[in-house]
Amino acid sequence: GTGQEINTKSRGQQGQGEGLMQPVLGQPGSILRLVLFQAGGGIFQDLVIIVQMPVQGLDTDGHPHVSYIDGRNESLKYAHWSGSTWISQTLDSPGHDVEHTSLALDSSSHPHISYDRDDGLKYAHWTGSTWIMQTVDSDRGGAFNSLALDTDDQPHISYVGYVPSSGLELRYARWTGSAWLTQTVD
Repeated sequence: GTGQEINTKSRGQQGQGEGLMQPVLGQPGSILRLVLFQAGGGIFQDLVIIVQMPVQGLDTDGHPHVSYIDGRNESLKYAHWSGSTWISQTLDSPGHDVEHTSLALDSSSHPHISYDRDDGLKYAHWTGSTWIMQTVDSDRGGAFNSLALDTDDQPHISYVGYVPSSGLELRYARWTGSAWLTQTVD
């Protein structure tokens, strides 16, 4: 769809240095617009993307990180502000129905991303040199996922799964250090 434009508000006032964006959650098919202002009031960097369910985190330097579904080709993307420019990557290419994404940054500001794909709940994390991609739950699960990291930077994900005989159920998954442990909550 054509969607709507979402404008974020900076934590600082325009003209008082570089603004930091607040987290934004858009509607599917919406347009996310992140704007950073420079001292003197001009636009320093403006990023406009068509997305589904963007999620944002701020790293230890205060730079925004965003995971999102590019609605133009239904691919999972990740973008972050380097301090001078936006750097974006495609993490999961078209060919799968990709929906719902959640992002958390670990103690080293490395991104961890959970997302729903037509073949289950997926998890990706940046090690500092490469992306590690894993399947968390291939049993019709992954919708409306929410990712959090514990004090050891281990991922925990809540999400909705589908059971043909009974419908939707709330599920929880956590990384044990060697495997994913999944449970039905309700």
